[in-house]
Amino acid sequence: MIMRFYTFIRNVIVNTRYSVKMIFFVIFFSALPLFTISTLLGHKMGQIIENELSQSYEQTLNQYISNINYKVDIYQTLLTNIASNSTIGEQLSYDDDTSPDDSYDTALKVSKELGMLIGSRKISELYNFMIYSYNTKNLIYGPRVSNISAIKDEKWYMEMKERGKVNDYFIYKTGNGKKEILSFTKEIVNLKGERYGEKVGFVKLDVYAQSFFSSIANFENKESMKIYILDEAGNVIYNESNEKLPLLEDQISKLYQSVSGLERAVVPGGKVMLVHRNISAYGWKALFIFHYGEIDKKASDINKTIITFLLLASIGILILAIMFSKKFSARMKTLLNKMEKVEEGDMEITEEIEGKDEIGIIDTHFNKMVRKVQYLINNNYVNQLEKREAELNALQFQINPHFLYNTLESINSIAAMNKCFEICEISQKLGEMFRYSINNGRSEMIPLEEELKHIANYIYIQKIRFQDKFEVFYNIEESAKSIRVLKFILQPIIENAIVHGFKDKTETGYIEVSAYIEKNKLFIKVEDDGNGMTEDKVEALNDYINKKDDNITKAYRKSIGIRNVNMRIKLACGDEYGIKISSDPGSGTKVLYTLPIYGLEEEI
Repeated sequence: MIMRFYTFIRNVIVNTRYSVKMIFFVIFFSALPLFTISTLLGHKMGQIIENELSQSYEQTLNQYISNINYKVDIYQTLLTNIASNSTIGEQLSYDDDTSPDDSYDTALKVSKELGMLIGSRKISELYNFMIYSYNTKNLIYGPRVSNISAIKDEKWYMEMKERGKVNDYFIYKTGNGKKEILSFTKEIVNLKGERYGEKVGFVKLDVYAQSFFSSIANFENKESMKIYILDEAGNVIYNESNEKLPLLEDQISKLYQSVSGLERAVVPGGKVMLVHRNISAYGWKALFIFHYGEIDKKASDINKTIITFLLLASIGILILAIMFSKKFSARMKTLLNKMEKVEEGDMEITEEIEGKDEIGIIDTHFNKMVRKVQYLINNNYVNQLEKREAELNALQFQINPHFLYNTLESINSIAAMNKCFEICEISQKLGEMFRYSINNGRSEMIPLEEELKHIANYIYIQKIRFQDKFEVFYNIEESAKSIRVLKFILQPIIENAIVHGFKDKTETGYIEVSAYIEKNKLFIKVEDDGNGMTEDKVEALNDYINKKDDNITKAYRKSIGIRNVNMRIKLACGDEYGIKISSDPGSGTKVLYTLPIYGLEEEI
């Protein structure tokens, strides 16, 4: 598959006109850098936009938190002033039974004092303020003061008792359920007389939650942001948009691991940026959620500009490439026309190409060559014809290779007539081998099955020579027999095994030839149980047969055949193919061929 793809690409490159290749490569090697630079630039600009907007969002949040903290400080100061007011504390400390008129006077004094403290400040978001007394004997009721017995069934009071904290805050809705109220409470302590330090009641300051938290009203990019106020447990206590917090529990938990920060997250609505800060002494956390819509819009505008520039630059490069290619192709066409004229026998040079670039130099040398050829033809044509005729006559007297093959056929016939069947068989096998070697009309690549037949003939003759000193076994997969291989790649290896592997051995030697297909490759293995070689010798031999220089050392002169086989395979099929030798002293030698799979219709 890889070889076919490589061959296809190579044919496309080789067979495509030079002008087309030039335009393609100019566009490719200019458009690719432009595209890469544009992509990196777009990505970088997106990061810059995101960083700038992140800083803007953080500034927005910091401003918002400053506003909220400022308000909290005002209310806490006001509550502290009320709770520490000696007049209020003293009036709430009476525990004697009093008449209703006295109780009302006390309530008026407390309300008046409270009104003076509250009235000195302009609080536009104020909803209500009240003082509640703990004194159950001296029941005080007035415009701004009451007793806890009057609120024991109120939901907010029950929630405050459940928390066990008076100096706290809580949020509830008014009776009609339309207004959300944020209440701040602080306990009142008597700071005079014998009952100094006694808790006598608490003050409750109510503000509109919407007005208190909506300091973001005049901020830029309000549409793209959502604000949530969370308590210390991660519960939403205020949500300006009335939308559910789109974060999972683990995402909320992660926010509480730091006092402040900027996070990027993915929520059901898409990608968002989370900016969070701790806020106020009540353990609140302000969370801003910004959707990436504005970032994406600005990044999209930049990408459109970059793409426009890329298209204009590509069109400009294409126009220049076409103009240059036409100019270049015109000169190349002139040179090709001259070559075609010479090929047709017209040796007259009528046009010369100007310039000192490669085409101009080629044209100059071509003109000189044509003139020289024309001179040689005119002066040496007759002499060359006479010399060629003499050579042809001499070749007629050389021995025709088929003469030797026919002679072997004659020997075979005479041996058969005289009943010398062994000579008859040897001459027949030798004749088949000779015909296999001189058959130049066929391809260099033949089916493995034919190479094995040639080896069988060779082994037959060698077994007669060495008097059956060895035996050969074959283990060939049926599917491997039709695979095309180079001629004469097995004989040198088997000859090595017979001549050197079984040298000085008294017992019968064995050779096994096997072939199989694995991982889309053909493997041929030739193994013998001969003398074998040492590890160092095998390593040196493998290095030698893979060397590409022609220096043949004396030590490996006998391995020239193996080296030639390996080099032929690599030259014909590629460097990834060839042979590898492994051996152990006294255990024999194994030669493994790795070959590509060529079918019957394929040739190299």
